[in-house]
Amino acid sequence: MPCQTTLAAAEAVPQPAAQQGKGDQGQRDRRQQVAGQLRRVGGAQQAFGGVPVTVFSAADSYLNLRQTTDPDGMAIFRLPAGNYKFRADYQGNRYWASAGLSADTLHDVALETGGGAFALSVDTGSGPLKDARVYVFSAAGAYLGLYGVTDADGQAVFGLADGSYSFRVDHLGYQFWSPVYSVPDHLSGVFAIPHQEVTIAVAGDFPAAEPLAGLKVHLFTPAGAYLSRSWTTDQNGQVRFNLPDRAYKVRVDCLGQWFWSDEFRSQDATVTIRQGAVGVGVTHQGVAVAGARVHLFSETGAYLGICLETDAFGAAHFVLPEGTFKFRIDQNGEKDWTQPFSVQPGGEMLVPVELGE
Repeated sequence: MPCQTTLAAAEAVPQPAAQQGKGDQGQRDRRQQVAGQLRRVGGAQQAFGGVPVTVFSAADSYLNLRQTTDPDGMAIFRLPAGNYKFRADYQGNRYWASAGLSADTLHDVALETGGGAFALSVDTGSGPLKDARVYVFSAAGAYLGLYGVTDADGQAVFGLADGSYSFRVDHLGYQFWSPVYSVPDHLSGVFAIPHQEVTIAVAGDFPAAEPLAGLKVHLFTPAGAYLSRSWTTDQNGQVRFNLPDRAYKVRVDCLGQWFWSDEFRSQDATVTIRQGAVGVGVTHQGVAVAGARVHLFSETGAYLGICLETDAFGAAHFVLPEGTFKFRIDQNGEKDWTQPFSVQPGGEMLVPVELGE
């Protein structure tokens, strides 16, 4: 529906009785005390608050009069009788109305801003892009203070006046700019941001290359900003992201350690986690202890959810990523801790534990 600004102007201010009947001077004073009112800036169903309104002479001279409409779309001016122009600045455009104001008269002047509801649909090439923020700008690039979020159909709708606009879609760490659309010539547009599926493969390397399932993979910009996208590797050690043609990197979380990919753009990537073998030998008074529970912790004491029992030889065997860890051994109600140790990528090491020491 087109937007409309209604201008109501010129009602005389009542004069004190002492001024009435003083001839030409009284008439001159009375003509100069005229009230002008911009009664409503808005559409037929909506008044627009916060719209700047400026007063000019009929010859386009700025009269140093400016008001901002209140929540009801009202702006009030006190003007001498005469001819004026009024300009409303709205959504980056200027809308004009002219009025000849007479004393003792209230004038209504309609100012059409036109326009209507503009629907922008954002598409990825494989479906609509939902939950993306869309910002409205003038054709010259000035932000107009309007934004929306695409719905399940990838659409955001804005009430716009006559004019030219561009839209910025903020998505996965980047800004995407639409073409310029002219309203009301166009009341809808489809903006394509092509995406493609990118596969991230995560594998360990000891004793041989092997996919690692069940690991969280997080998406980041190359500068390190987290993009609130994460998936867990499947049985093949893979996750898939649907991404625009921009640069990204991922972080894989494995047993309290972080492992980063190289930067990639519109291509698959692999994260290889360097690993090593760690054996724990548990004894008590020099005798191997079978059935002791060996728990894995981070260097700072966070439990990492892995527990093995020692075999008949008092041994438990772990394959761990590069990093620093420690063990806690539980046996007969007692808890013994090892000192922190660092895994040697591609190598093997033994951590001996004598219970009760």
